[in-house]
Amino acid sequence: MSELGETLKNTRKEKGISLEELQASTKIQKRYLEAVEKGEYGQLPGRFYARAFIKSYAEAVGLDPDELFDTYAGEVPVTGDSVPEQLPSRTRRDRAQTSRPRVSAPSKGKTSASSILPKVLAAVAIVGLFAVIWFAVQESGQGPGAGSDPQDTATGVEFSENPDVDTKPADNGEEKQSSEPSGKKGGNNQNKEEPAQQPEKPEQVLTKTGKEGSVFHYTLKNADQFKLKLSIDGDSWIEIRKSGASGEKYVYAMKHRGATVTKNLSNNEQVFLKIGSTPHVKMYINGEPFVYPNDEIYQKFLITFQKSENAS
Repeated sequence: MSELGETLKNTRKEKGISLEELQASTKIQKRYLEAVEKGEYGQLPGRFYARAFIKSYAEAVGLDPDELFDTYAGEVPVTGDSVPEQLPSRTRRDRAQTSRPRVSAPSKGKTSASSILPKVLAAVAIVGLFAVIWFAVQESGQGPGAGSDPQDTATGVEFSENPDVDTKPADNGEEKQSSEPSGKKGGNNQNKEEPAQQPEKPEQVLTKTGKEGSVFHYTLKNADQFKLKLSIDGDSWIEIRKSGASGEKYVYAMKHRGATVTKNLSNNEQVFLKIGSTPHVKMYINGEPFVYPNDEIYQKFLITFQKSENAS
């Protein structure tokens, strides 16, 4: 085993990340990850991608790939070609050695009719589009909203006089202005009771209290409930347990793009969470977005819920 591979493997094990979970977050097959750990770069689909595989592995376990490349420069394979910034899809990696068909180039000095036709069609389409817009403007006259009150259109609110208010001149020449219902005129305004103001409900507070090993500790306060929502836009391992890392499993599965996980955890004093790929998972607690403590791909959390005293 190479020193670089041993460093990667030891870091992965310290953070409790299995090869299966690493495969899900990096999109690199397990056998290739094992080859990187052993330094057997000849087992990869091409030595050309060895540096890219090492970079993805390092980022997934929270290591700085540039620092690793400097430290273990003698172990990283070097090729004559430039190294790709992004990994190709798994299908392309498996077909890395497949020959590409040659496409004959058109002869110089001759213009192909098939290359001119798309440009002509595009020009005709643009002219037609402008013609349609011009006719639409001519037909509309004064444009949308003509003849209507611009103020009413802008606000979307209709105003009408209050039928309970009588502003017609009285017989004695004085103007009556009374909006009180019949039977209440002349009443004492001091008898009216104003509604009691309700005390403002304190906003929930989620505080990071520390870190034990690879687990971040948080405390949730001023909340009547603890509702968790995970919105997933890429493959990620999701683990939700009661109390701690060895507690009862609520969710223990690989989730894929488009999935949503919702869980009411209000009856729990502590909840353990494991997110396999944080860039692909957005977390919400009682509707409030959760901000991850750092940029590491694989993260664990232990959240202590201190229910509000006003909770029913």
